Amino acid sequence: MLGGCLWWNEEHRLAHVKEGNTVKAEFIYGLDDSRLRRKTGDTYTYYHADGSEYAWDNATGTGVFTYYHQIGGRTVAFTTSDDSKTTWMFSDQISSTSLTCDDAGVNRVQRYTTWGETRRVARVPRLQREAGATDYG
Repeated sequence: MLGGCLWWNEEHRLAHVKEGNTVKAEFIYGLDDSRLRRKTGDTYTYYHADGSEYAWDNATGTGVFTYYHQIGGRTVAFTTSDDSKTTWMFSDQISSTSLTCDDAGVNRVQRYTTWGETRRVARVPRLQREAGATDYG
């Protein structure tokens, strides 16, 4: 998205993203300023009031429903309709490290520098998880 232009609507909400003359993403908002729809390429994502979303791909004719589980206003997990598994999300108190895991164990680790830049993305091999290793990247 570097080099793109961000266009805002009258309510100061992101309306679309352009790179050159090409529109990369378009956004539509409701009366309460909540995002209702995002269009990127042939994919339309619809946002529901309960925090879930539905992504429809016109090119393939398929859709995926994603439900986000929240506790105390914080998203802690999500479940998708394509594989029906729940993925849990964890981070430390200063958000310098975050990881996701499902029933198979840890599958993605993201670390950040002191200034918030992405430091490292690691996928933990199944063998390493089963061996009980504690250093995830």
